[in-house]
Amino acid sequence: MKKTRFSEAQIVAVLQEGEAGLPVAQILRIYIEACHLQTTAPPPITSV
Repeated sequence: MKKTRFSEAQIVAVLQEGEAGLPVAQILRIYIEACHLQTTAPPPITSV
């Protein structure tokens, strides 16, 4: 079975925010940024 990118709780939260009247563009901006921050590797540590 394929692993989903978002949990069921995350999907429900997005739908509830949409029903509450938040503009779709704002919802996407919030959740895409959060998803991007979780999947990117931290910058490498450089010693001087």
